[in-house]
Amino acid sequence: MNNKEIVFLVLILIMGCGSEEPAPRDWPIHSGDDVLEHVDTVPDLGDPQDFIVLGDTTMYLVDWAINGLHRYDLQSDSLSEGTGFGQGPGEINREANYFLASLSETDIWLHDHGNRRITVYNRNLEPSNQTSISGVLRSIPVSDSTFATVPFNGDVLADLRPFRPDLDRIEAEDTTSTIWTYPVRNQDPFQEAGRNLALQYGPMTACGGEVVTAFDYASYLARIDTEGVHIMDSTPEHIAFPVDPDLPDEPWVRMPNWFNPRGTLDVACNNDFIYALFSGESVSRSRVRTLDLSGRLTAAKRAELRAQIEQSDRLHVYDRDDGAFLYEVQLPVKARQVAATEDHLYLLVHKEEDVEIAQYSWVANPTTKNDQPS
Repeated sequence: MNNKEIVFLVLILIMGCGSEEPAPRDWPIHSGDDVLEHVDTVPDLGDPQDFIVLGDTTMYLVDWAINGLHRYDLQSDSLSEGTGFGQGPGEINREANYFLASLSETDIWLHDHGNRRITVYNRNLEPSNQTSISGVLRSIPVSDSTFATVPFNGDVLADLRPFRPDLDRIEAEDTTSTIWTYPVRNQDPFQEAGRNLALQYGPMTACGGEVVTAFDYASYLARIDTEGVHIMDSTPEHIAFPVDPDLPDEPWVRMPNWFNPRGTLDVACNNDFIYALFSGESVSRSRVRTLDLSGRLTAAKRAELRAQIEQSDRLHVYDRDDGAFLYEVQLPVKARQVAATEDHLYLLVHKEEDVEIAQYSWVANPTTKNDQPS
């Protein structure tokens, strides 16, 4: 063992190799086997990155392995040809960040970070509108007349902008088009996080007149509407934003590492409820060290770590009207993403070499608020 390894192991002993016992969960927890019934499975997926479901009949998903954005008919189990990868009209960038949303019953919104543009498709995936947008990490429609953008600047959580149906060119630097902006600094609960870029990442979902967003490395949820950003403070398990006082106060501050607890992996909603796929998991420094003494993770080891912290079987359920936390559901499987309709829950599940989207119906719950599991 060389001197560097000895020093590293001493640091591990000082910082603690073991993990603390998790705090007891003293809120209602219901078994997924009691409240959910498996209905169907969309099998043989390649590498899906995002998906939405419209009316329990049609699913739209971005898949890196099978030619872009697709439409999947849940009734006939048929998959469309796909948009393809590239920079042409309707094509999407390969291996970039995407955000899918339903703009209406007939239009699909896609923010393509790699191509720096927003494309609106009809339900047959024919592009009807397209615009360039720069300096923006994510965008998502709030209503049929406004949309929210998340800039790269760590000082701003979100900007609200007017949406033009013809999608005239939008420049991120054009502040005259901004309806409101939500700065992070001096705003609880973000003031300690400062320029931590964890604020800019995390799941978002369009919820008919508002957007619900969460954070990868904190347990907060927030609702965005035409009035501004409203923090939901009823999360049952508190995970604060990771703050490293030794990092410089610069916009390129690194993302949190494996050792920080994960927050919400994905969010979904229907008319009555908000669903948060919550993690709370982390990987200890000693675990990373054990997997690879050289400090460089192989693809297999990295996949093992990602499986531990990027999937969860914990679903937090909130009241859509007032944002109050209601209960937790212990899902039958661990999932990476979630989508919801009025009657069904959809889970993106990785099973060894297979990837599938499982459809569940609610047996004891969420079609009405008066019919919650006891």
